[in-house]
Amino acid sequence: MNEQWFDAHAGYCKIHAFDLNTRDRVPLGIPESNPADSFLISAYDGSGVRHVLLDAGKKGQAASVIIPYLKANGIRTIDRLILSHPHNDHFGGMIDLLRDPALTVREFLYSPISESAMAHCDLGEPNIALWNELHELMRACGQNVTRIGESHIGSTIRINDDLGFDVIAVPDESFVQEGARVNLNNLNLVLKMKYRRFTALFPGDCGAVQAESIMRSGQYGEVKTSFC
Repeated sequence: MNEQWFDAHAGYCKIHAFDLNTRDRVPLGIPESNPADSFLISAYDGSGVRHVLLDAGKKGQAASVIIPYLKANGIRTIDRLILSHPHNDHFGGMIDLLRDPALTVREFLYSPISESAMAHCDLGEPNIALWNELHELMRACGQNVTRIGESHIGSTIRINDDLGFDVIAVPDESFVQEGARVNLNNLNLVLKMKYRRFTALFPGDCGAVQAESIMRSGQYGEVKTSFC
């Protein structure tokens, strides 16, 4: 089921998983063969609705899928735009969002990685060029940017009294060998969503190296107790 509702009579949390991977949508952006992810979490607490967008698919997919959905549902403001990792099939659509004059992004959150890691990333120059395009747009739009680092592990990104995202893991470049090809899937911002008694893990494209690191960390208990 694409949408879920919880305790609608006393406030709600709605999760919408965008269908970006149909035959006609996958080729949008690069790499053409890769599926893409984006989740919209909307929470109402009696005083208003807060919207959090986790990843935004490829450049072009947000313009054709995400933005029309937002506008059709009267959503003009994204309170938190959160990026799991700098692969274009997760951040490319954020370029579409920031270019749309009818939409407002209040805060952009991500975990930075080193210039060296990005320079040797697995998708190469096309990914880097789009990443630079996103950064230029953020600066041009005067975007409020929050960088999530190691000191944030174990803390909570609070959305309202009922909804928050616990920081489980951030990129750890200790495994990266100088000059070697870097798999960005091992450099995710991993979050655990908590809404009242419901929890869900949002690991991005967490690769084997990062997954093993989390399993050895003090945050593994939080992963084990995730509802879904």
